[in-house]
Amino acid sequence: LDKGLVTLSDTVPTGVKHFPGNSKPIEDVGRVNKGYVSFERALEMSSNVGISQLVFDNYGSAAKRKTFAEDLKQYFKFEKLGLDIDVHEPRPYIGSTKNQKDLLWSSYGYVSRMTPLQMLTFYNAIANDGRMVKPMFVQSVIRDGIVQEEFETVVLSENICKKDTRDKLHNILKGVVQRGTGRRLRSASYGIAGKSGT
Repeated sequence: LDKGLVTLSDTVPTGVKHFPGNSKPIEDVGRVNKGYVSFERALEMSSNVGISQLVFDNYGSAAKRKTFAEDLKQYFKFEKLGLDIDVHEPRPYIGSTKNQKDLLWSSYGYVSRMTPLQMLTFYNAIANDGRMVKPMFVQSVIRDGIVQEEFETVVLSENICKKDTRDKLHNILKGVVQRGTGRRLRSASYGIAGKSGT
């Protein structure tokens, strides 16, 4: 979306699909086949097939495969967050996308690793109008009513994507809860946006 390679109304297949260069088919959970749906709907229903199709169309050639990982790194740097609490944080990792199988698998979350807190930091940036901040566990230390130490917000990226992209993502993530895989949360008395998936 941010690079203008797709629009929300582009259509993609769902269900099960064999891609050239991949020995096994890509399947949606439960092999749910809704035929061709919009990219927006594919995200709402967490369609592995639909997302793989878009990645295949835009990055499937041998010359473009490695640029997929580079493009992902533009939005999430795949570096440690440098947490203030020593939790032996591993460095996020994107695997090779040199072959077709790994490219397709990485399109919906496989062949990469990040901790839940690293993933949450990324989604928080989307919710926070594109501003990615380091997780803060303590705002200040107070002893006997006197502030001993205060901690400032550390900005990791002032803006991870264009405003238009963020606005579209906000609507998609609301749609996930209203019409997609997060439907069990839609009866909450306050609005929820989210994303299920790998």
